[in-house]
Amino acid sequence: MTIFAPPISIPLHKIDDTRDPSKVIGTLTLSAGGAFQSAETGQRVTIEEGDSDRLHLYTGDSFEAIPGSLRASVSGSGSTRTLQSTLFSPPTTGDSDGVTLVVRSESNDDSTFAPGVVFGYAGGSTQDPEFHLQNDFHLMVDDLGTVTAPAIGIGTNGDDGIFSPTDGQLGITLAGALTVRHEATRTNFDAGAMRYITIPVKTDTGDPASPRNGDLYVNTQDNKVRLFAESAWRDLATW
Repeated sequence: MTIFAPPISIPLHKIDDTRDPSKVIGTLTLSAGGAFQSAETGQRVTIEEGDSDRLHLYTGDSFEAIPGSLRASVSGSGSTRTLQSTLFSPPTTGDSDGVTLVVRSESNDDSTFAPGVVFGYAGGSTQDPEFHLQNDFHLMVDDLGTVTAPAIGIGTNGDDGIFSPTDGQLGITLAGALTVRHEATRTNFDAGAMRYITIPVKTDTGDPASPRNGDLYVNTQDNKVRLFAESAWRDLATW
């Protein structure tokens, strides 16, 4: 690695010149405004000292406005203090195809262990970790999935989650069985071998407030199944 830097001091005892004159051992501290660069121009990595120490990742592309970066920061104070490490992708200028931030992990044996990316927390907080997408971000899944291997899985069984049976449809699968299929004009429910659907139950007299056309419920106090249609509640069954 070549060093391009404003004022920087390297104590002689940090240089292991008996084996490799370019090898630095121990601690190397940048002076104010100093930087390391893997190259002077083009695609390169820099380590900079400043009010927000950071690792800069340059693509060398002509559309790159500023480099991507990895930095640690502190915000707030007291009980609202937040410590975070942030990975930024490089924003672009002009007519570019956009910016993609990729986090990728692969196993040594794909036949046994599927590649995966894990967002976890190993601290002592009683709060659950969050994965938060801000500012109208879209979560895109290329694989449509299947009823036994959903594209978005929930839990550890591997067969509970959301998939797309075909283009223009979304399905919810539980234990490898399709339970809900949603299309543009209808939603189909399949409760499995029992073949029943549970609708809301009201245990006191009177209809729910603020109804919409298509609302359906059972009133066990009034002994009725009620449907709201054309601006009025209507009895579907009584007993």
